[in-house]
Amino acid sequence: MTGLRPLLATLWLLGPASLAPAGTVEHVQARHRHGVYTVELTMVVAATMERVQAIVTDYDGLHRLSSAIVESQRLPPSDSDAERRRVVYRACFLIYCFSPVMVEAVHYPGAGRMLSIVEPEGSDFESGYSEWEFSQVGEGETRIIFHSELQPRFWVPPVVGPWVIKRKMLAAAKETGLRIEKLAK
Repeated sequence: MTGLRPLLATLWLLGPASLAPAGTVEHVQARHRHGVYTVELTMVVAATMERVQAIVTDYDGLHRLSSAIVESQRLPPSDSDAERRRVVYRACFLIYCFSPVMVEAVHYPGAGRMLSIVEPEGSDFESGYSEWEFSQVGEGETRIIFHSELQPRFWVPPVVGPWVIKRKMLAAAKETGLRIEKLAK
């Protein structure tokens, strides 16, 4: 994901699966309230659910999903969390660029679901979480529904409102969807 794409990631169901061609972003919404960014996104990619899940849980290889991810790695587990990851993004708006870091504990609450919770220590985010849902919607197609709420510790330029985030998220989702499809082959 690019720019503030960690703030952008949400996938939300908009229409029936049979009408959504692979690689299609069905819905994207971004909101900002009291310093918390909420993003919802739904898209369908041309890859099996198992393959999509394997790709997005390859924490050492997340940089392959987006030009905005400059570094990613699996971290040692903590006492209470079996999986953890660290992702460094490259975000630019006009001439302002920075590299926010996100450390997360990752949980799998059920089949086709993933929940990542921001660990403030080591992150440039005060708090946050992301929920992923994966479902097979056709022969070799997977719907990804993503919801994220993040409170950054860094300053977000006023020009970067939900409208700009939504545009960047849409571009990021398309790039990520195409890269998932390419990696799944």
